[in-house]
Amino acid sequence: MTDCIRYRLCYDASMRRNIAALAAVLALCPTVALAAGHEHHERWYQESWCASRGEMEVVMPDQSRADCANATHVVEFDFGPKWAESIGQALNYGVQAGKRPGIVLILEKPSHVRHLRRVLRVRAKYNLPLEIWAVDKDGQDLQLPKVRR
Repeated sequence: MTDCIRYRLCYDASMRRNIAALAAVLALCPTVALAAGHEHHERWYQESWCASRGEMEVVMPDQSRADCANATHVVEFDFGPKWAESIGQALNYGVQAGKRPGIVLILEKPSHVRHLRRVLRVRAKYNLPLEIWAVDKDGQDLQLPKVRR
């Protein structure tokens, strides 16, 4: 057997072991991502909230997807720290669908209430036609705090 053939056989066996190891690591990634970041994926909150309030992943005329929509609202879901992004997305969905835009802000920690206050303050200051809801890490609806402009 020449060195080239021997090398090729060794390389193939080594590559198969590496691919198997990589596949095992990637299979664990969703678990690692949850442990490192959020209690649940955003979709979990969407499914929980939207089940009795509308339809999930509704395609808008510009091909964007509203997280949830019903006869009167189109709703964007986001984690507390992404509060500013949620405002723009919800307003775009409202324009696209001709419905009232809404935001469900996911507050996984008590300290994330500050993000909710920011959304409420911006809505009040600029008189934005946004409906706001908030849920905790367990997907339970939260009461909105009173906010000054």
